[in-house]
Amino acid sequence: METVNEVAGEKISKIMTECGAFFAFGQEQLSEGLAKSKAAGFSGVAKDYVRTAAGMIAPRSTVKACKEQMNQAYVDAMDAIIAKYGRKAVIRYQFSNYECYYSGDPDDAIDALLPYGFTKEEILAEF
Repeated sequence: METVNEVAGEKISKIMTECGAFFAFGQEQLSEGLAKSKAAGFSGVAKDYVRTAAGMIAPRSTVKACKEQMNQAYVDAMDAIIAKYGRKAVIRYQFSNYECYYSGDPDDAIDALLPYGFTKEEILAEF
């Protein structure tokens, strides 16, 4: 089963490029990201950018739209996965992915699935 990141990957990359966003975890990556962002028509000046979750940096002017579009891309990807494999298979995959059967604790899988319209009851029914 594909992951949400695998399905959404190309779309996320396109959104980030269009928004002038990039990931940076050090000064060298920050400098490279700002240079690429400037080449794409954004300011390239650090003070015009904000750091968001997981090390993503985006221009203040596009950060809100970028995050909204990325969130929608992830929702669309999960919808495609559900359509292809079915809700129960997706739930079971997440239990396996988070090793819930070994730990006896489904909380990580529940947390991963709730944002995509699954209910806690629906998830636990498969556990």
